[in-house]
Amino acid sequence: MYNFSYTKKNNEKQKAFTLVELMISLTLFTAVIISGLAAMVTAQSGARNAEASRTVMDNLNFAIENLSRNSRLGYDYTCLNNKDIPIDINSESDFPSARFGADCSSGTGLVFKVLNTVTGIVDVYGYQIAKTNNPRTGLDYSYIERCESKDYVSGNSFVWICAPITASSIDVYNLVFTVKGVTSEGQPGVNLFIDGVSMVENQSSAFRVQTFLSQRQFKY
Repeated sequence: MYNFSYTKKNNEKQKAFTLVELMISLTLFTAVIISGLAAMVTAQSGARNAEASRTVMDNLNFAIENLSRNSRLGYDYTCLNNKDIPIDINSESDFPSARFGADCSSGTGLVFKVLNTVTGIVDVYGYQIAKTNNPRTGLDYSYIERCESKDYVSGNSFVWICAPITASSIDVYNLVFTVKGVTSEGQPGVNLFIDGVSMVENQSSAFRVQTFLSQRQFKY
């Protein structure tokens, strides 16, 4: 008589995994999981770096836009050389070339007037490099500083209010202005050169920016 139970047991034995097959399967499964986790970590790190880089560039673009917007409405551009704001607007010694309105081939800072066409009040704006310490890293870094002196009237005393317009993740080590067209015929304009280093996730990346800022109005 045919033994059906014996045949069933033999088939079950044939369908079972051997120890070697099980070890190979576990090894392949582990390798796939590790590869997937590594790819996910790399993608997340790349996304964080891209986001941080975009934030740095957005901040730098904001600084350039701020300078560009104010300078387009400005006039009587004057460069500063080795003299930091706050400066005495009425002191000849604080202006290497002239008090206001002079071309220059190279300046470490820029000062100009802005007229409020509604009130008729003149304000003075200035841009320069300033240095401070980052309390989180303990390292010094340089940034672009925007300064403003309200209600300019020649011969009066003035109070400067200054604030940084670039973040601590940007170290600006070179800021150069050239002014053309103020003392000659043509449309006055300012060339701006910025060199710096952006710090993203403990990785530094050098950048260089050059742009031209032209005066929107010709007569006041």
